[in-house]
Amino acid sequence: MYKFVTVAVVLLVGIVMTGADDPPPEITVEEMPPLPSEEAVPPMTAEQWLGLLGNTQSGRVKRQAGHCRNLYGDCGCFYFKYQGHCDSDTAAWRNWMNHYCKAACEICEPEPGESQCANKYEDGVCASLLNYLPNPRYQRFVTCGCPKACGLCTETQDQETIVEAMANTDQDFREDCLKYHNLYRADHNADDLTWDERCAEEAQKAAERLRDRGDGQMEHTSRAGRTWNGKAHGENLAYITDATPETVIEYWYEERNDYKPANPIRSFRNDNVGHFTQMVWKATKKVGCGQAGDFFACMYEPTGNHLSTVAFRRNVDP
Repeated sequence: MYKFVTVAVVLLVGIVMTGADDPPPEITVEEMPPLPSEEAVPPMTAEQWLGLLGNTQSGRVKRQAGHCRNLYGDCGCFYFKYQGHCDSDTAAWRNWMNHYCKAACEICEPEPGESQCANKYEDGVCASLLNYLPNPRYQRFVTCGCPKACGLCTETQDQETIVEAMANTDQDFREDCLKYHNLYRADHNADDLTWDERCAEEAQKAAERLRDRGDGQMEHTSRAGRTWNGKAHGENLAYITDATPETVIEYWYEERNDYKPANPIRSFRNDNVGHFTQMVWKATKKVGCGQAGDFFACMYEPTGNHLSTVAFRRNVDP
């Protein structure tokens, strides 16, 4: 069994945030200094300031070649980025960020393998801490310890990994998504799914939207956004480090252990089993999936998880 950490959402129920009512872990971190005031911006030569100001377009400096790192330190730069100072209306702050936090602000482009985008804490801890990110009291702590989970940085791949990724075609991705879905469906007397390009396109949009939010929050596509050709579509979402079709689909399927067929509606609402039930829903005939970084999404046609005891018993064989 794979051991992964995800932030996942159950269809039709809303966002499930494990540990949202628990206090954050007792982990201490050095208090980061505040962003320098306009009067206290570190000194630069006139040539440096003119270079920054001359290269600025719409408040942002053009991407520059060369060694790409944060001169001020990753913790401070990630926190300041989360606060919006990369695009600050205050020119002194914006230019300071462009010079001292160019990697965090994506002013420069790291060479393959150069970026050190990683969470300091285990993914399980970061997944829980994301629930506290909206609270200003915890923002420095969370952005410092979990920058990757917060969407504040992007890890570059080494050249070997890039070559391998190029060799993995879209066809491989489709085949793996179908393979693992249908492998589990067979155990529940459900017919094989077929691939649907529209579902795949919408799933890819959903995965990219979650990645681009940059706040680590998982949110389903609206029902209107999941409805086309007169059909509502189901949606499964996941965030898993180094996600693959196999690991994501297996994770969803592990919810089977919590499913209680004697009272399927209560189980669906209380036991976080909606990914499993959608996967094996007999009336669902098509699937399409997409991936953006560690965010993974699948769309299903037609949707499953109808809130009816009869429907669950007809479509989900235990």
